Amino acid sequence: MLQQVFYRITVLSGYVALFIIAIALVVFLYGLVIYLTNSDSEEKRKESLRYIAAGIIGLFVMVSFWGIVSMVSGTFGFSFGIPIIRL
Repeated sequence: MLQQVFYRITVLSGYVALFIIAIALVVFLYGLVIYLTNSDSEEKRKESLRYIAAGIIGLFVMVSFWGIVSMVSGTFGFSFGIPIIRL
């Protein structure tokens, strides 16, 4: 029973991490597009660098979280990999 609860929490956290990684990637790409399209405006370039930095930090934090979840799930004997979303 307790093992099933841990398994469900692990799977759910994997999907949440995947979703937040996707959001961080979109933020990074948005900042990159702003940076490339508004190279003449210094204010827009500074704003875009903040988006780029936030996206990189978000990606790093979430990939680290994903690794920790994978390590913990391996400790409890679950085979946990990259979640596959079936459409």
